[in-house]
Amino acid sequence: MRKWTLALVSAVLAAGGARAVPTVKDVALAYEAGSKNAAMITYTLEGGDAVVTIGLETNGVALPDGAAATRFTGDVFKRVQAGARSIAWDVVREWPEQQVSNVSVKVTAWALDAPPPYLVADLSAGAAAGPGAYPLRYYPSLAALPDGGLTNDLYRTERLLLRFIPAGTFYMGSLFHEPNRDVLREFLHRVTLTNSFYIGVYEVTQRQWERVMGSNPAGFKLDGATRPVENVTYLKIREENEAATLSWPGTGYQVGSESFMGRLRSRTGSDGFDLPTDAQWEYACKAGTLQGFNIFGGVPLTNAATDANMDLAGRYLGNGGRSTDYGSAGMATIPVEHATAKAGSYLPNAWGLYDMHGNVFEWTLDWYSENLGTVPAVEPVGATSGTLRVVRGGSYYNNAGQARSAQRASFVPEGETRWHTGLRVLMLVR
Repeated sequence: MRKWTLALVSAVLAAGGARAVPTVKDVALAYEAGSKNAAMITYTLEGGDAVVTIGLETNGVALPDGAAATRFTGDVFKRVQAGARSIAWDVVREWPEQQVSNVSVKVTAWALDAPPPYLVADLSAGAAAGPGAYPLRYYPSLAALPDGGLTNDLYRTERLLLRFIPAGTFYMGSLFHEPNRDVLREFLHRVTLTNSFYIGVYEVTQRQWERVMGSNPAGFKLDGATRPVENVTYLKIREENEAATLSWPGTGYQVGSESFMGRLRSRTGSDGFDLPTDAQWEYACKAGTLQGFNIFGGVPLTNAATDANMDLAGRYLGNGGRSTDYGSAGMATIPVEHATAKAGSYLPNAWGLYDMHGNVFEWTLDWYSENLGTVPAVEPVGATSGTLRVVRGGSYYNNAGQARSAQRASFVPEGETRWHTGLRVLMLVR
């Protein structure tokens, strides 16, 4: 017969954010009335709303996140309102063979401006879903992700996984000796980002786009569910049906209700989803580095055409991208095996973000400016108007020099589709 006793009642994370730090008290663990299969954890959250996560100990030993129970429902792994709360735990399904003499629960409250490292939006309800149909769940580590985490393609198809990026200061632009450097476009200058954000661990895949929009515009559909979506316009991503009145930065973070971002916002209940700015994208890409590529803590570009470091960082023409010059026929004749790669096929940066070099160009919010100058900037939003929007990261179609961290390119935002241009989702932390 299983015996359950409570040893560790709660834990409080002092996140150091601007808001008051929330606290957890009065934690209790017991079988549900009349059941020996399910347990109920109750607690009180004080000090305001928070994100709540949970951990376990058995016989005085803390379980790793990956070994801890995942069959929790109720007020956990999500944003929770202050007050008396409860969490249900299906004990027998989780540990059918476990004989436990002592179980402790650790309930942790995270301040809303310093939340857990990982966020998951569940898109499985599909494109016909109504408002609120895509639940958001927060997790304290990759190991805590249910269903095998990154080893499971659910996180490239049915679930959208994002990584928390704290506000900070970095140097935007490139070092003066970097091969393929464009001096005007890449002046080195200090940029401070005052707003933390989540950003996609992967580029948005074809299946994820289809779950939100109901169609797949990609050109490379063979085995395409886990490849990045391409052939998508800036207009379709954030201004669909309302392009006459919406234009970043003049109208701020407003998006069209039928755009990809508009639907994602409605179904998750979060108005923070959008594209990253030019500066946010480079900050996330570099992850504290200054070299051309973000892997291994930063490595340089040595050859602008084909490069051993780029071979490890992402898909480009030198390691499986277009194998020859297809001339005037262009991208339409590229064989699918010489196009995009499955999301996450190459090495990540220090923040665990994949494919920020190569695979597909990624749209950003900003109008394109040729010269960003050398003056320090705080939360830059780009030019107030223009004809081109900034894209970042290079693609399978480009050489190594065009996939560097600081490389900036630009495309027409409306009415132009390209089989080497996709997106990565950002969510502001508010």
